[in-house]
This record gives sequence, structure tokens and C-alpha cells, in this order.
Amino acid sequence: MKLREKGNLLFVSTSILVLVLLGFSISLIPNGVRKVSAVAVTEGLGVYWDASCVNRVTNIDWGNLEPGSSRQISIHVRNEQQAPVILLMTTLNWVPQVAPTYIWVHWNYNDQWVNPNEVVKTTVTLSVSQTIKDVTNFGFTLNIYSSLTLPGDFDKNGNVDYWDIVIIAGAYGSTPASPYWNPEADINGNGVVNVEDVHILLQFYGR
Repeated sequence: MKLREKGNLLFVSTSILVLVLLGFSISLIPNGVRKVSAVAVTEGLGVYWDASCVNRVTNIDWGNLEPGSSRQISIHVRNEQQAPVILLMTTLNWVPQVAPTYIWVHWNYNDQWVNPNEVVKTTVTLSVSQTIKDVTNFGFTLNIYSSLTLPGDFDKNGNVDYWDIVIIAGAYGSTPASPYWNPEADINGNGVVNVEDVHILLQFYGR
């Protein structure tokens, strides 16, 4: 488990060490995309196929997919830390960069706190646009991670509110090289404050 100190925010990130699609084709041939898979290794969380947490998820095979279709898989995420956490998921490192314009990944986790050793079953959905083009092979990182505090509560007042929006707006578009960089506003830890961080904040707005 890696602990990162962002100001007073203790943030636990289970950034995936290895999650790469290598040589898996999405062949538009001529009716669809095929064999999308991923390998995930996380820290501080366990991702399993079964509720008894025996079989770890190391490969996701989406089978055959047509443009305009979607596919769902169920996984079980266990909090293997010693404190309650909130789970988060994002996709990173898309290759080619245009791929997420046509391919989307989301899950139905409802943002509840997960206690130590508690297991949450969630469904991950991958959808392919009806108008997909210019993508024959792709890769991405599926990043499942956790936070010990309420994501987006930058001012530590116990709520995600208007003032937190002001803070993230002030850092929007920044990277560590920017003079207005705020590492706390980089909620998903991908090195840039962007729409993904805003989306996470809005998930927890008002809490």
C-alpha cells in the first residue's frame, strides 16, 4: 500500500502497476471489434472474480463486440487496508489517444464507504460507439484506486461544496510544471487537473 501526503490530505492510491493491452485487436472486420482484454495489478485493494476472493482478476476478456454494442463484467473489490475507503475508477494511457472518443468504460459502484476486508460487487461496462472509426487496435489502463477521505474536499471542512469547486477551477488544466499546480486537485493522480477530476468532485458534491 502506498500512502501519498497531499497537504493534509492522506490519499491512498492503488494505482495499477501493470494494466496494459498488448496486441489485443479491435478489428472492425467489417461488423465489429474483437477480443478486448486487460491485466490489472493493484495495491491496497483486491480485485476478484468471485465473492470469496479466491480468483484475482488479471485479465478481462470482452469477447466479440459490434459497433454500438456494450458488454458487462462483474468483479468483486475487497478493501485490504486497515481503514474505510471510498473506491474510484478511471481509465488512463489510451492508445491511440482517439480511442476514448469511441470507447467508454464505467461501473455501477455507488460511492459508499467500504470497510476493512469488506467486499463490494460491481459491474464494469465497456461500450463501443456506433460511429467508431480510425481505431483498429487500442490499449488503456483501468485504474481502480481508493481514498481515505472524501474525494474533492480540498479545504478539509468535511463537505464537498462550492469552495472546493473554486479550488479545482483555479488549478484546472495544470500539471506539476504549472505555476498554479495544486496536487490536491489532481484527485485521480494522473499528473493533470482535468475533466476527470471535475467529474469525481461532482460525484461527491454535497456530501
